[in-house]
Amino acid sequence: MKKFISAALSAALCMSLAGCAESEESVYQKAYDQAFKSSSVTSSITMDMTVEVSGQTMEMPITMDMKMIDFNDSSKVTGNIKMTMELLGQQTEMEMWIKDQEAYIESNGEKSVEYYDSSEASASLMMQKYEDFDTVQMKKDGTDYDLTCTLKSDKAEELYKNILSSAGSSTNTDLSGMDISVSDISFVIDKDHNMKSISYTLTASGEVSSTDVTYVYDIRGEYSDWNNTSIDLPDLANWETQTN
Repeated sequence: MKKFISAALSAALCMSLAGCAESEESVYQKAYDQAFKSSSVTSSITMDMTVEVSGQTMEMPITMDMKMIDFNDSSKVTGNIKMTMELLGQQTEMEMWIKDQEAYIESNGEKSVEYYDSSEASASLMMQKYEDFDTVQMKKDGTDYDLTCTLKSDKAEELYKNILSSAGSSTNTDLSGMDISVSDISFVIDKDHNMKSISYTLTASGEVSSTDVTYVYDIRGEYSDWNNTSIDLPDLANWETQTN
């Protein structure tokens, strides 16, 4: 009898633990909802871009360090973005401060002010809707959730436009002549359902101005300080007339 009771209790415990385990969809959806409802985030995005044209290959590494507050509210968004880009051995650095829907930019010793499109900040999260994935596999790594997601083929163009937007390019770019493919997308989500990192490779190839071109983007984003990011804005008055 004791063995029977012990076996029954063990079975009940296993069922209870199984019932408490979160599904892939639950883990991802909570992270997605929290990300887009968050009041602030700190992120570091690395985009190693390779361009192949007529047998010639150029590498263009890009890094962006971002602090964003109220990025889902276009009237309140405040931010600081530092971007470094390298091409043919030449490095370009740019820093942008965002306040009152204006972007205060400093690059190559020059200062300028332009309208800021808040959709660029949301694009930097690079999270797709759960239904955009064909398959999702999940495993635990300590207290973190590791998700490997396979994007539906018809969503690749949308992801590419998000990449272009986060890099400051127009989202109206015509991609109809490009063949776009995306590797599995890896997410790391912590025990509190905050996204910690994302990584994947996107390849776009096709004909541009009668020339065959292939773009390869190796992308990694790291995220922290959800709802705890702070920014110390400089004096933005008379920005364009200030001297360095």
